[in-house]
Amino acid sequence: MTLREELIQAGKIFIDTSPFIYFVEAHPKYGLLAKEIFDTVQAGDCKAYSSVVTLTEVLPKPLQVGNNNVVKKFKEMFVSTNSFSIVDITYSIAERAGMLRGKYTGLKTVDALQLSGALAMNVNVFITNDKQLKQINEITILVLDDYMTKPIL
Repeated sequence: MTLREELIQAGKIFIDTSPFIYFVEAHPKYGLLAKEIFDTVQAGDCKAYSSVVTLTEVLPKPLQVGNNNVVKKFKEMFVSTNSFSIVDITYSIAERAGMLRGKYTGLKTVDALQLSGALAMNVNVFITNDKQLKQINEITILVLDDYMTKPIL
């Protein structure tokens, strides 16, 4: 199954930080896959979520190098629409993140918060490029690198 087909089948997805970076920066290896994700969401073929944590992760590098155009692009991507919503980190999301960290040794706080946000939204798929997150059993983890040998469209 192609990435697009998996996204459509999932219906509700959570996008981790890396696909945002790959898309905005037109990453030479993963940019087209990231574009496929955002095109699918923009077409209304699935509902997408990400959290405020993602914004925290994507802004530092372009701010450090003074790339205000990239900062603006990232901020524009975080405007909620009918097909995309931002998840705030609440007490219950933070608590669940702590439980995830207790269950999965080595799970980083940032990843636990992202995963907990996804679980709070009852999404079916978490899209990342972090293979270590495949250990998580509570949600289906799709790793972009796994689609590099599969057709994009």
